[in-house]
Amino acid sequence: MKNRFVFLVALIVAGGLLAFMFTYQVRYDEVAIMTTFDKADENSVVDTAGLHMKLPWPINDVKKFSKRIQLIQDELRQEPTKDNQVLTIRSYMTWQIDDPLKFFITLENTENAHQLLQPILSGDVKTVFTQYDFEQLVNTDTEKIQLAALEKAALENIQKHVSDLGYGITVNQVGIQRLVLPQENTQAVFDRMISVRERMATNARVSGESQAAAIRSQADKAKEQILSFARRRANAIRAKGEDEAAEYYKAFNQEPQLAIFLRRIETIENMNWENSTVLLPSSMLMFQQLFNAMKAKDSVAGALEIPDPPAVKDATTSIEFKPAVGKATAGIEK
Repeated sequence: MKNRFVFLVALIVAGGLLAFMFTYQVRYDEVAIMTTFDKADENSVVDTAGLHMKLPWPINDVKKFSKRIQLIQDELRQEPTKDNQVLTIRSYMTWQIDDPLKFFITLENTENAHQLLQPILSGDVKTVFTQYDFEQLVNTDTEKIQLAALEKAALENIQKHVSDLGYGITVNQVGIQRLVLPQENTQAVFDRMISVRERMATNARVSGESQAAAIRSQADKAKEQILSFARRRANAIRAKGEDEAAEYYKAFNQEPQLAIFLRRIETIENMNWENSTVLLPSSMLMFQQLFNAMKAKDSVAGALEIPDPPAVKDATTSIEFKPAVGKATAGIEK
């Protein structure tokens, strides 16, 4: 019984060793290169996931590579811009294996790939970085930032560089992961940005004051034109009125008493009769009918009832108007 158990264990171990020696497994995210005496050709590439057969080493050997996207990052480093401003940047690059056979022949593994691609990333990004001014990389106005254009140009350069080397890989993306100002330059940059904003504000104020002065000048000119026209018109009306008055004065000089009488009539017509008491000497009782006509014209009630005055010598006639009643009363006062 004990011998059977030992035999079973030995059989399982031997089977495991044979399986390890004669088979290998490729996952869905891997590609394998099976060499024969360390030689590889187009038939050596195995990119189908599953269990595959092989001969024991040293006849066959299997190298597996990941088909996933790989990431390379630079260290923080200072780079000058086109206008000699220094920025601290960290760039990155993503890549993946495009031709497993070329990759195996030229680089053999991902560690070698990282070592060879790192200086390519740094050098090509630096070449493109120095073609941009500081304000195209750091600016409060997002429309002026050209960071996307820089990354696109760096990607095109690195893709061409790597393609010429024939590493069997493709570069998917190149970018700037971090972009900061060096500590010693931060205050200088802030001062420069403040100076730029102050200059823009000054230009805006000067432009606004110039426009305001132009508007005021136009308004003053329009005002003078309107006043000049109004003065000319007023002088013309005044001259016309003086000419017409001169004709009336000539007629009044011929009958001065009639002119005085008409002037009094005009004054009575323009009087305010509300709550008014008028005292007239008896010699002016002839104006009684005129007062009645004025009251009939202006009264709310529209009626005047004035009795005939008694013939009293040297008496004074009192006529009182009360709009609430709409009547005028006349009396004799000695």
